[in-house]
Amino acid sequence: MAKATFLPKVSFLPEIKAGDRLKFDGDSRWWEVREADERWAIATRQKPFAPKGEYVYTIMDKDELHRGPTDLLGQGWDVETQGGWGVLLAELDEGLVGISHRNRVPLVVLLLKRPALNLGKPDARYEVGL
Repeated sequence: MAKATFLPKVSFLPEIKAGDRLKFDGDSRWWEVREADERWAIATRQKPFAPKGEYVYTIMDKDELHRGPTDLLGQGWDVETQGGWGVLLAELDEGLVGISHRNRVPLVVLLLKRPALNLGKPDARYEVGL
C-alpha cells in the first residue's frame, strides 16, 4: 500500500473490538486491542528494545477520534497484566482519567486485522485496508 502524504479528517471508524490488531498512520508496528467499549479502546504493543512482555499502550477515543497516553503525571499505567487494562477502561468510563492533551494524536487507522471466526483454521485472519 502506498503511503499517503495527505489524509483527510476521518469521519468513519470501523468497530474496534478486543483482539483486533491495528496499524495507525505513521506507525509501522501492529498494536493489539486489549479492551474496548462503545467509546474507548486500549491497545498495546511490545516496548522497543525491552524484554519480551514489556508493553507500551495507547488509548483511543472513538468519539473524538484521537489517541494517546493517560493525562496522569508520568503518563504511566500498568498495562502488562490483564487486570490493568480493565481497570484503566473503568477509570476512563468514570471520567477519572482521560487522554493527555499534550501528547494526543489524530486517530487514523490504516489497517485492521480481526481474528477469524472459528472455521477450523485458528490462525486464519482477514485484513481490511481502510
